[in-house]
Order: sequence, then structure tokens, then C-alpha cells
Amino acid sequence: MVAATILFNEMRRIWMQPLVWIVLGLTFIVIALLFLVLLNNFYLDIQVKFAGNDNAPGVTDSVFYPMLFWSSIIGSLMMPIFTLRIVTEEKIRRQDTLLNSAPIKCTTIITTKLLAIASVAFGFALLNLIFPLTMSATVNLDWGKIAAGIIGMLLFQTSYAAICGWIATLTQNIMFTLLSCLGMFLLSFILFYSATSEQSASSTFLYISSFSHLLSPLSGLITSTDIFYFLIVTLLFSSLSIIHLRFKRD
Repeated sequence: MVAATILFNEMRRIWMQPLVWIVLGLTFIVIALLFLVLLNNFYLDIQVKFAGNDNAPGVTDSVFYPMLFWSSIIGSLMMPIFTLRIVTEEKIRRQDTLLNSAPIKCTTIITTKLLAIASVAFGFALLNLIFPLTMSATVNLDWGKIAAGIIGMLLFQTSYAAICGWIATLTQNIMFTLLSCLGMFLLSFILFYSATSEQSASSTFLYISSFSHLLSPLSGLITSTDIFYFLIVTLLFSSLSIIHLRFKRD
């Protein structure tokens, strides 16, 4: 009951503010433009190039695969904004003192905050479903691949939200939090780029980078390795946030 009350409070702090709607609206416009560009490229270039080829890539692979990839990146870059809203802003206003002094488990506090941020990722995923739904009546889509891509995007964004949440618990400096969250995102990309380079290919870097675990679901393949990776990252950084919160209480 207490956890549900806190979760409702945290989600209300996010969804009752114009910030989330402004951000989602702007990102929706960006993704819509990207969708139109990819669709135009498919009809004017890819479809003509592979005409008569039985193994030609369809709309799902040519349009929605890259769209969901870039949507995953754009959605992840939104996570620090909402982390600042319910973690850093709370610390700046000293509202966390009352919550931390209450007889509530640290696990409950961190989990509810993470779920509140993850609700934005879920809403963002629903926005991405609008585009394939608009084409479902005229084009045969591989809904299995699209569903796998949406699941991969949610796992990718939730794991990154856990990382941002841990960083936000360490300080109340807004600029440090934003730069650190962006730095962790760039680090993952650099590891992936380095691992896939012919000169410095590394299976270890490839596994550590979250980008490599995002590409499999986007291609329609959900493996236990990718699911465990995102779960481990989410649990690891959530646990670090819980440990830090307990240390502050003591």
C-alpha cells in the first residue's frame, strides 16, 4: 500500500507537469519526420533497387528497424531529464529529507522512482506504435519483429534510467548529473564502436556495451543473454542507489 502511494505520487509529479508532454511532443515530431524520410527512401530507392528480388527487404526491415533504433537513442536521452525531475529537484528542495526519514524501505523508494521514470519509456513506446498501426491496413508488417524491437527499446531505456538514477543520488548538481549521464551513454557507444572495429574487435567490449544487446531485439531476435544483461544492469545500478541511500540514512 505504501509503495503504491509513493509510486502514484512520483508518477503524478511527472505526468501532471507540462515538461513530459512538451518533451514527448517534440520527440514525436522528430520521429515522425524520421519516419517520413525512411518511408520516402524505401519507396523511391530501396523498392526500385530490389524490384523483382524475392529476398528484398520489406517495410519492417527498411523503415521500422532504423526508426526504432533512433527512437531508442532519443528515448534514452530523455531519461536524465525526468531523473532530474524526481530525484535531483527533490534534493535541491530538501524534500528528500522527509522521505528518507520516514519508516520506508530504501528499496521501495528507489524502485518506485525507477518505475515512475520507466512509465515515460512505456508511453514513448506507445507513441512509436502509432506509425506501424497507420500502415497496417495497406502493408504487410512483421509484427513479431516490431514487438521484439519495442521490448528491446523498453529494456534499453529502463536500464539507462537506472544508471541515471544512481548518478542523481550521488549529487544535487544538475550540470554534473546531466554530463555524467551523457558520459555513460557515450561510453557505451564508444565501447560498441571499438568492439565492432576491424582493428580493435573485442568480444568483452561488445558484451559490456548496451548497444550490442539492443540490436538483437530490433532485428526480431530476443535472447536470454540480452534480457539478462538489461536486468543485471538495472538491478546493479538500482542496488547501488539503494546502498547509497542507506549510507546517507546511517
